[in-house]
Amino acid sequence: MDYLKASSLFRSEVVDSQLTAIRFIYSQLLLGHLPSEDFIHVLIEQGLSCEKSTLVRELSFRCIHQLYTFKVVHWPEVRAAVVTEMGTVESTGCLSAALAVLAALPDSLLVSFVGAKDR
Repeated sequence: MDYLKASSLFRSEVVDSQLTAIRFIYSQLLLGHLPSEDFIHVLIEQGLSCEKSTLVRELSFRCIHQLYTFKVVHWPEVRAAVVTEMGTVESTGCLSAALAVLAALPDSLLVSFVGAKDR
């Protein structure tokens, strides 16, 4: 599989296809291979806000956490998803994965997040 195929699977909105794509991307992240910008966008837009499956959301947060060990991208969008997850907890696994993203942030972003009044 490649990133183009993974993006296509993820866009299908079929939970099993999304899980296949996320698992592929996560395995690539563990090897140090960053996903395409297109896949990052799809992951944030569809994965972090997936209402069909908390597992898709959880694994999407885990992918973002792993990505953030390399570089922080699209923080405002990811931040909004973390805040939403904190306010509407549906599963402990998903909340845990969302909070783990915070651990990968540089200190300046973490301090800004904790000090924000709109959390």
